Amino acid sequence: MYIIISAAAKVIKADINSMPSETNKKFYPPYCKVSSKAENKAFLPNSLHILLSILLCGNDVDVKLASIEQAVIQACRPRGILAPLQIGLAVQLHHHFGNRYLVDLLNHMGFCASYFEVQRFETNAAATMNTTIPSYFPGTFLQFVADNVDHNVLDGHGTFHAMGIIACTTPGSNYQ
Repeated sequence: MYIIISAAAKVIKADINSMPSETNKKFYPPYCKVSSKAENKAFLPNSLHILLSILLCGNDVDVKLASIEQAVIQACRPRGILAPLQIGLAVQLHHHFGNRYLVDLLNHMGFCASYFEVQRFETNAAATMNTTIPSYFPGTFLQFVADNVDHNVLDGHGTFHAMGIIACTTPGSNYQ
């Protein structure tokens, strides 16, 4: 029994190690790959998917399968691959809770990417954002928001006055 299981593990590990280079840590996955069940399923090697689909059962196990499979892949190749669900969960946790401890805790358990990876992702996302605003796309909403800040001190020296403006838009469709 042990020989069969260890042989299956070696086959799965070989499949994970032979994953294509577009899944490496040089590029972050786009939002459509993180949110799509089909894209998450395509990320996985067939041997691992077959094994875990035999083990897991239920009506809606696609997301659970993808999560567990990507956690296994990330654990096998921590420096070589950045699984879409791992970075997606880490970024979403940081966005919603702003808590480094929570991201680090789940990273140590193998459920999401590290806080350092979240910071790298956010820095790269901010640097690659297009500053031109599309003139009009059906289904989008554009609003400009402005505010000022005044920091006065008692002696009148070292005061700070500034104004900032941003353009907020909702995505109308999946941009590539």
